[in-house]
Amino acid sequence: MAKDPEYVQQFTLPWTVSLMEDDYGRRHYICSGALISDRLAITDSSCFMLSFFASIKIYVIAGEFGSNLLFPKTQERRVIQRINSRGEENNFLQSDLTMVVLERPFKLNADIQPICLPPPQEENQRKFYYKHCLSTSFPADKHDSFMMPSLNHRKYELQLRRRFYVNPLNETHCNTFPMPILTHDSNKNLMSSLRCMGRDEGKDRNTCFSELGAPIVCEVQNEGEEENSLTYRLVGLGRNTSPCNGLSMPNIVMNVEHYRNWIIQKIKEIHGINEVI
Repeated sequence: MAKDPEYVQQFTLPWTVSLMEDDYGRRHYICSGALISDRLAITDSSCFMLSFFASIKIYVIAGEFGSNLLFPKTQERRVIQRINSRGEENNFLQSDLTMVVLERPFKLNADIQPICLPPPQEENQRKFYYKHCLSTSFPADKHDSFMMPSLNHRKYELQLRRRFYVNPLNETHCNTFPMPILTHDSNKNLMSSLRCMGRDEGKDRNTCFSELGAPIVCEVQNEGEEENSLTYRLVGLGRNTSPCNGLSMPNIVMNVEHYRNWIIQKIKEIHGINEVI
């Protein structure tokens, strides 16, 4: 198979995971998520809002899906707990963050690595540069899907992930987004839990409902630091209201920075540690 830079290759974006339901030994894709530790992942809570996902077995699949179709180097872990940042109160159309706890840790390797959280909010008085932001999505056409056999004798209903580049935008670019009652406050400002992003004009596709929860990461550099200090940070997650078309239009995504303190607190509780960087 020829290497295509549009598709995710081995050892790239190792923090992107897939959440799947169990169907008599086969895995059916539900949504994507971001790995934040060897035993924790986060996604948009809308992933679990449909009632028929309430009692089924859900698994998190991590590893390489792109460059070796027949034998992807994947690991799977069953979800044993879901924690919503707003408790049980939720609205399917209003995005919220859910953390999933796995029954046992992933074995981290070059294909499976957690992503760094955004800088602490109290440090935002300093100037941070976000650049080279990117995410992944599956092709929107479900007719192109196929079953992927794996070394553990299971089959995954997946397509090749595609990567695309996005840019942080001023929130005014998203003021015309549909259903503003779900995204903007009474002063018509974008809610702090959301972020406005847009992809390069004429290139790629943005996240859509079929890629709910997809991690959006950026290279982050503190003002005054050297170029080699750049590191990827998790900036956003794809939402259930994201458009699924080829138009170069702004898109509202989840703002992970808004949830950072809550995420840190849950990591401390679950892992039993006192400090998290």
